Amino acid sequence: MNAETALTSAHLTIDSAVAEWLTQKETIGSKRTRAEYQETMRRFRALLAQGSLDLLSNPIDIARIAALWANMREVNSRRPGQDVSPAMYNQRLAILSSFYTFVQETYKLDIPNPIKDVKKRKVQAYAAALPIAPETVENGLEGIDRTSLQGLRDYALLAVALYTGRRASELAGLRGRDVKLQGRTQVRIQLTFHCKGNKDWITCTHTMGSSSSPCQMMRRSGCLTAGRTKGRRSARRRSVTSAQPIWIPAKSMRCDIRLPSGW
Repeated sequence: MNAETALTSAHLTIDSAVAEWLTQKETIGSKRTRAEYQETMRRFRALLAQGSLDLLSNPIDIARIAALWANMREVNSRRPGQDVSPAMYNQRLAILSSFYTFVQETYKLDIPNPIKDVKKRKVQAYAAALPIAPETVENGLEGIDRTSLQGLRDYALLAVALYTGRRASELAGLRGRDVKLQGRTQVRIQLTFHCKGNKDWITCTHTMGSSSSPCQMMRRSGCLTAGRTKGRRSARRRSVTSAQPIWIPAKSMRCDIRLPSGW
């Protein structure tokens, strides 16, 4: 076993180190994060292998190739020959760099991180994002047929999305336990979103006073699968423990609206 594949005197291989690194990423991130990191590392090592190199080869060679590889588009790209976005370029380098950091911190090995000195590109966040005119949003919402269950559900989902600005995956990930009812006369819905990096973000909707508020739309749509519990008045509003999604899929909707008890 040569120096380019062995990490320690105990012959811990690059393959096993990569596998452990990916397991850690899934533990602190998600399966999606692991899959992304795994594919990025696979593609980079495949390019290195074309020159009989691997992750522990000459750091200067690794850094030079990494800078070129991070800017390469996929073979089936719709824009072949063009540079990737600065954000994509930096993300690829960050993924590779995290492997070397993992090896240094986990195995306490004095090996260089060749990606650390690769120059990153400046990123202008949301440079390509364009605002949607308020009247466009209003007309779009008003165009939803709220006489049907699916229309009510869609309106409520979009209203919450527009009010909170959360990611689509965070909206879709809401479960019954993430919903709490607050107040008595002025009832609000508290939503706990589960965000990237295992972080939680808590948001309260408007009160139910407005017929078009996110809170009122969630109530009317019947999308919530759990509600208040029976018992003493002080215990009627508790944290919902249901693991079901709060948004009922259209294929599961029936002809009647199933509202939570006590609403």
